[in-house]
Amino acid sequence: MTLSIILLVYFSLGLMAAMGSLVLTRKFLPPRLEAPVYGVLLIPIAGLYLVFTRHFGLDGAWPLEMSAVIGFSLLGLLGMRFPLMLVVGYGLHGGWDFAHELHAHLGIDAFGGRPVTLVPLAYGAVCAGYDGYVAVYFWLRSRQPADVAGTAT
Repeated sequence: MTLSIILLVYFSLGLMAAMGSLVLTRKFLPPRLEAPVYGVLLIPIAGLYLVFTRHFGLDGAWPLEMSAVIGFSLLGLLGMRFPLMLVVGYGLHGGWDFAHELHAHLGIDAFGGRPVTLVPLAYGAVCAGYDGYVAVYFWLRSRQPADVAGTAT
């Protein structure tokens, strides 16, 4: 029960962090730069798993974690030009975060027995909230007319 409450609180913090960063992005950047900024941001967000792999000394996790970082980095780079790729990238990354949380703190094998890194308590919940909100934001932006979404030339 306590873990559920912790995860819910931290998921909410991730949502609020995403709301804040998107408010700041909209305030200080033209709409045409939103996708490039969030595309580039996906790269270090994914790269944190390599930091955790090294920190926790889980050398067997490198192949899977590196493959995921490369995949998310490619989605981020594609998302700079095609914002719907950010929906895919952030949506999948939110699921990746949540799967790590389940694995690290509830012992659920979400990776088919392959070695993965550990994460600090509630890290996956914060990131899942953040990533999920950003994915929904870019999905909703894609549904707007081009002149409103800022993609008109």
